[in-house]
Amino acid sequence: MSDKPSSLVRIDDLATNIRSTMARAGDVFPPSLRRQFGTMVSAYLRMKLAGSPFIHPGMAKMAKWGQCSERQARHNFSRLRGWGVVEVVAYPRGGRRASRFVVHFSAV
Repeated sequence: MSDKPSSLVRIDDLATNIRSTMARAGDVFPPSLRRQFGTMVSAYLRMKLAGSPFIHPGMAKMAKWGQCSERQARHNFSRLRGWGVVEVVAYPRGGRRASRFVVHFSAV
């Protein structure tokens, strides 16, 4: 039995299920997008659990999540944004402050 709270176990299971579901779609989703989005969902739900209404990782962190370059992470994020899965709610231009965004699960 894990010492991790059940809510965090369910969040991790959801992220794993998202990654595996995206992998079954074949070449539609590149591996970096699957990793980046799965970790993004996990981080977003953990922040929601802590009381924050949004998530604000920088592009370097998202690149680390996707195990890719920042350019590829930016491209992945643009695809998710174009599909309506993520919505930027504050600091849309980024810069010294990372953009704040929310994940829309109805679009997933």
